[in-house]
Amino acid sequence: MMRDKTVSLNDLRHMMSKRYQHHQMRFQNLQEVNQVVINGDLLFDRFPSGLSVHCCDIVENKNGSCSSQLLPCISINLLFNGQVNFSLSDNTFEFNANERPILFVNVIGQPEVFTRHLIHGHAVCKTNVTIEKSWLLSRCQTANDRAQINAIFSHNVGVYQLDVTDNIKVIAGQLLKYKLAGGVKNELHAEQLTLQFINSILPLLLSPTLKEHKIYSVTSGALNKTKKIEQVADNKLKDALLAIVDDNISLKELSLQLGISVSTLQRKFKEAYQVTAIEYLRIQRLENARIAIIIDGLSIGESAYAAGYTHVANFVTAFKKHFGVTPAQLRKQHLGNNR
Repeated sequence: MMRDKTVSLNDLRHMMSKRYQHHQMRFQNLQEVNQVVINGDLLFDRFPSGLSVHCCDIVENKNGSCSSQLLPCISINLLFNGQVNFSLSDNTFEFNANERPILFVNVIGQPEVFTRHLIHGHAVCKTNVTIEKSWLLSRCQTANDRAQINAIFSHNVGVYQLDVTDNIKVIAGQLLKYKLAGGVKNELHAEQLTLQFINSILPLLLSPTLKEHKIYSVTSGALNKTKKIEQVADNKLKDALLAIVDDNISLKELSLQLGISVSTLQRKFKEAYQVTAIEYLRIQRLENARIAIIIDGLSIGESAYAAGYTHVANFVTAFKKHFGVTPAQLRKQHLGNNR
């Protein structure tokens, strides 16, 4: 299926910006933005229904990395041949399909940074479908449906390798073929196949035997024990807090800006998130610091200052307590030598 096509750094930036709000690319020994980084067919797309599809039949032409922030989602990958390397949370993964196709699924339970590592000379042919948690929950009809979907996301991060059935392989292969072909007729066929692909994988994720296929999972962070943001009715309170997340203010100043008393603010947050408002803001700043380090390229000191910490050592301690790794360890895991 390989075609005589090339993807420059500029092309890749344009594709990534259509899919991810926060992303960054780093390549070694790259002199110009028009320099070729990938040979072959590559696309990132989102259907009007909200489903995201990524298909490729490529050879990686440069050593580099692409980092992006993922919202809670399920990322389904059928690797037909070749090898993919990526970092997620504090782990790095490698899947090799040179002998047979491999099906692996990444389940992201809270906003997480994902880094795809590109290695010169590596060939990759795969189909990827990403379903956001909010998309799945919006289609639930009963409380039991919602409970089942929430159970899938019980870990912050879960990576699973599942068995490849003939049906799954055929659907993924057709999706790759029609999506790369283009045209409105093929596009409609591809969207239909995307739903079939999801329907073939979702029962596996809901199966009690899923844990037998687990490669990696982690549950950490103070917000894991809380209700999810989309379940909180007081959107005004949430939006106001997110709008001032970068300001280093006191609890009294925060309550004045929101137009409520300190006691009401504390009560609302305890009820909604099981943490105080100040703790919630602290966690959001740490989340922003993680993005700043991996995606924006800020130094650890700059990220500490942006997160409201006067002393870097205190920032490092808080960061490790929340994420389970130090900022330096996380940077090395995702960026390596691609800085």
